[in-house]
Amino acid sequence: GYPHYRERVPEALANVHEHGGFDHLLICIDAEEMSCEEKVAEITVLLSEGPTFPNTHIVIQYPCVETWLLGHRRELRPRRTPDLRTFVHFYNVAKNDPEAMGCPSGQAKDVAAFHYQYLRAMLTTRDGRGRYNKETGRIGPTGDAAYLEALIARHRETGHLRSFGHWLTVCQTLGWQSDS
Repeated sequence: GYPHYRERVPEALANVHEHGGFDHLLICIDAEEMSCEEKVAEITVLLSEGPTFPNTHIVIQYPCVETWLLGHRRELRPRRTPDLRTFVHFYNVAKNDPEAMGCPSGQAKDVAAFHYQYLRAMLTTRDGRGRYNKETGRIGPTGDAAYLEALIARHRETGHLRSFGHWLTVCQTLGWQSDS
């Protein structure tokens, strides 16, 4: 995350050169408050400041990885807590593209923070147990293959989650195939 990626991207590039044996370098990063194009330009500048690596792939999570995770339509239904109802009333991510969702004024410091809060509400059980917390590394069902397959199906059926679709294309370029 910002600002750490300004150090980590050049470090990753240096490690690829130092240790060798790598065919590809994949950089996945949140757009945050930038457009995908602006973030790619920023990362391209960082990459130009060091040694080059021909098979570098840049994937921008727009605006953040939690936005992608909001794309699982069935996860939204079973846990209708009051907090979740408030989020859904603002913007229903089961029906509308999560990447197009903004942030209500005064609700969070930025869109990415709001999407994180929405995802936490979506993945909180009725008894109040949270199943997603990026600070503790608790990812709950988002780490399951079935969760990923649901996101892939959503993208293919609706065209939603365009930046996720770019990630899929890069993964296919690298030889990965989904079951969907």
